Amino acid sequence: MTAVTVALAGMAVMCWSGAILGIQSVYTGPNGLAVIYFPDMLSRYLAAGLGMAMLILAAGIYRLRLLAWRAGLGLLAGSWVYSVPKMLAIDGAQSDHGRVIIFSIASLVVTIIWIRWWYAQRIHFQP
Repeated sequence: MTAVTVALAGMAVMCWSGAILGIQSVYTGPNGLAVIYFPDMLSRYLAAGLGMAMLILAAGIYRLRLLAWRAGLGLLAGSWVYSVPKMLAIDGAQSDHGRVIIFSIASLVVTIIWIRWWYAQRIHFQP
């Protein structure tokens, strides 16, 4: 559980760094490295809020609270649901969405594996 706590705390720092610097994402595009900035301050505040939520979740997991275990399930499932439209948005106007479908299915398989692993961790959490 310590590794999960450290990973979530690291993701919280990444969210805060992005919110402070205004960088939403960085990826490799056809013309090299592409940096996408947050469109407005509200988006930056939401990123900072997500970082705070991850830090709270990390503390709950570290203390082995059942509510944190449930929130972890929601985070895993929600992250997959969030990633599919984001992949479609990055794909943009391209007519071939085949790669997005393949990556969506592959990420669903990985998400299911992680959810099954997280479900097995329930025995460590306090009721």
